[in-house]
Amino acid sequence: MKGRVTIEGRDFGEIEVAASPFVNAHCGFAFFCPDCGRVWAEIRIDGWKMFPASIPCREHHRELYAPGGSIWMSYWPHITDAFNREILEYETLRHLEIYDQHKSTFA
Repeated sequence: MKGRVTIEGRDFGEIEVAASPFVNAHCGFAFFCPDCGRVWAEIRIDGWKMFPASIPCREHHRELYAPGGSIWMSYWPHITDAFNREILEYETLRHLEIYDQHKSTFA
């Protein structure tokens, strides 16, 4: 299935998502910040319904293990496996920023 990813208003282009063996996994995501109420990112898959993902935006990131501003969802590999190079670069840089914010707590 064809899909499209936007993060903070930036279009990351088209992705090709394979069908999941789990019927309930056939959905796209609207990343909703529980603090400010904003939908800050979307993964839209043609013909699939949208599901809200309650994940903080970049501005409301607080915890190392709940990375605000990241759309990486390891429990949805049929979607993350479809991420293109631009999305992977964004995610890598975002996680490095998060690491830098929290590295003093790793002592």
